[in-house]
Amino acid sequence: MRKIIPIILLFLIMGCVGVKNIETKRVEAIYYCINDHPYCRVAEKYLKNIKFLDLDYCNVRDLKNCSNISKKYIGYIYTLPTLIAENKSFNGLFGLLEFMNTLKREGYNIDVPKVSEVLSSIEEVVKNYKSKDVKVFLEYLKEFKNNTTKTRVYFFYSPYCPHCIAVKPYVESLVNKTNITFCNVNNFGNCSSDAKFVATLSGLRGVPTAVVVNSSTAKVLIGEDEIRELEKYV
Repeated sequence: MRKIIPIILLFLIMGCVGVKNIETKRVEAIYYCINDHPYCRVAEKYLKNIKFLDLDYCNVRDLKNCSNISKKYIGYIYTLPTLIAENKSFNGLFGLLEFMNTLKREGYNIDVPKVSEVLSSIEEVVKNYKSKDVKVFLEYLKEFKNNTTKTRVYFFYSPYCPHCIAVKPYVESLVNKTNITFCNVNNFGNCSSDAKFVATLSGLRGVPTAVVVNSSTAKVLIGEDEIRELEKYV
């Protein structure tokens, strides 16, 4: 009996200090959006299911009802939806996925939707909009979704950006390994429709940026250093 008691105590101690119940830790985030924005509606579909998330919502069309802390950062918001959490900005729907993946890596029990699911959610929202362009957009969305069955890379650059010039040869060296679309942001109108769409989904804010997309995941690499890790994701 004396031998059993220490063993029981040992398991009790291990149970107290070894189990990490991270779900008890609340996550605070500022969320910027517009109520009727289709991407915002998709984002909110997933955000509302994160039970441990304390969301400070700011409708950018109604700033008088936003909190003082959210107003403080409003000048840095360039795309919707945008989340600010743990001193980091997560832009666009792909940014939302990165935010959720970050929580998962930190040990939170969270289901991160696949890119294909997010695209389907966009379709569900947009088809209810009354616009002559809806049908065309839905047809394009279906085609884009089919294209994500294989991993694709979208590289956004400027010929006047020294970091873009430095990293572009490295990106070009990978064209035989994966499908890469190049988009010169100084001539954005001539970029492919897919590149323009990816730019909105990733909340493109600067160059160089590389976005890796497939039906399961999306990874946004910003800056020369991150893009030089591109091969790991293709």
